[in-house]
Amino acid sequence: MNILLFECGFWNTFGKNSNKIPLALTDGDSCLYLLIKDIHKDLNDFILSGIAQAYELHVFSEAQEKEMIGHWARFGLKATYRSQKITYMNTDIAIIYLHVRDPVAGVGISLILWFMLPGRPYPVFVYIYAIWHYHVTEKKSLSESACAAGRVFGVNGLNKSTVSRNIKAFEGFIEVSSIGRPLAAECQDATSDEEILGIYRG
Repeated sequence: MNILLFECGFWNTFGKNSNKIPLALTDGDSCLYLLIKDIHKDLNDFILSGIAQAYELHVFSEAQEKEMIGHWARFGLKATYRSQKITYMNTDIAIIYLHVRDPVAGVGISLILWFMLPGRPYPVFVYIYAIWHYHVTEKKSLSESACAAGRVFGVNGLNKSTVSRNIKAFEGFIEVSSIGRPLAAECQDATSDEEILGIYRG
């Protein structure tokens, strides 16, 4: 997939530091997902408070969207809007995100939130918490772990079947990330979203 992106020049439109782009997921259908950290203020407020100012929230501001769409159009890339509903803190909202596609290569990238999983109704940390809870309670009960995550994050539909289906997908991540350890105080150097997306000022 990466070879195809480099050959068609699609990759280079996302900035000079393409080797640092945190590609997160692929859906097996020529689509990649790029996790966005610097999100719209309304979305950031929602994930911190659980309170949404609207039923639909965009990943980027309107000005950012217009700038990126214009930038990609100059390279012959087509941008469209997609949406996905998520539930968090007893609130349902639709996340509006951009999908940019190279019509020649048939490759697309969706720019999604850092906490969003394509096609899944809850933020990623809901699933991770449930699986972590299941392991630290010595695999006592999938139902209890689902209920614990539901109470913490305000989601009612999480059940033992959902937790069970996600164990294999996430337990490797939990082990590698050492999720139970204290967080580091210092920040690590990383490419900013503006650099990744090719938004240059000045």
